[in-house]
Amino acid sequence: MASLIKKHEVGNLNDIKNSVLVIDEAGLLSTKQGKAITDIAKKYNCRIILSGDSKQHSGVERGDYLRILEKYSKTETVELSIIRRQKNKEIKSAVVDFSAPLLHW
Repeated sequence: MASLIKKHEVGNLNDIKNSVLVIDEAGLLSTKQGKAITDIAKKYNCRIILSGDSKQHSGVERGDYLRILEKYSKTETVELSIIRRQKNKEIKSAVVDFSAPLLHW
């Protein structure tokens, strides 16, 4: 993502016209980075797929782009709820436990 923004700054992105930009770990995007990606997508007629969890770590720079989009925009979101990576039953059970909301006493 940083290299995409840097290439845009020097005007070298014609190869992405009409494509799809997939941003993984989008929960780490700052508002400045999110705006830059959005500007690039508009300029080059690209769609954006933001993949990540706004409830995990936030980025180092100011602004919590993904969480703000989820909360204040009409951006469509989808949620993956089936755990497929862990095959071992005990490990999968632990992952399910960790992914459950915390109970407040």
